[in-house]
Amino acid sequence: MFIKPRIYFETTLFNYYHLDDPDRKKEISITKDLFDKIKMGLFEPYVSDIVIAELGKCTDIELQQKMLRLIKEFDIIRLTSKDYKGYEELGEKYILAGAIPRRKKDDALHIACATLSQMDVLVSWNCNNIVRFKNQQIVKTINLVEGINDIGINTPQEVINLE
Repeated sequence: MFIKPRIYFETTLFNYYHLDDPDRKKEISITKDLFDKIKMGLFEPYVSDIVIAELGKCTDIELQQKMLRLIKEFDIIRLTSKDYKGYEELGEKYILAGAIPRRKKDDALHIACATLSQMDVLVSWNCNNIVRFKNQQIVKTINLVEGINDIGINTPQEVINLE
């Protein structure tokens, strides 16, 4: 029996889907491939209110609308704060432990939301603050101490290679 992995889409995926950067051609293609796999029913995708708020900060209104439309177009499930109760406290623990810099608090909150919503994996192209081995180790340790589930933190390329 196939169980679809529950994946949390961090904000960078929506940007990469619409990015037009020849230097990031490979990442753009991989991102679109992941969205195609969503359409094929291979993954169960989710976003949080934090993602929606970050997309809302995009100053290019046309791009903002395109990114938000992807959520409807690909039937991405929107989590609400009741789905990840206690995320601010957990995010603070990730920051205090050195996983995420305080100035990037939303990145810690993404991880906390995905963890508390019992996602299998958080998917992101943010390799500076989210998808890093050190962060994964810190998050794993904190989650173990807190008695909550572990979560994979991966790039889209790593996720599409899971199938």
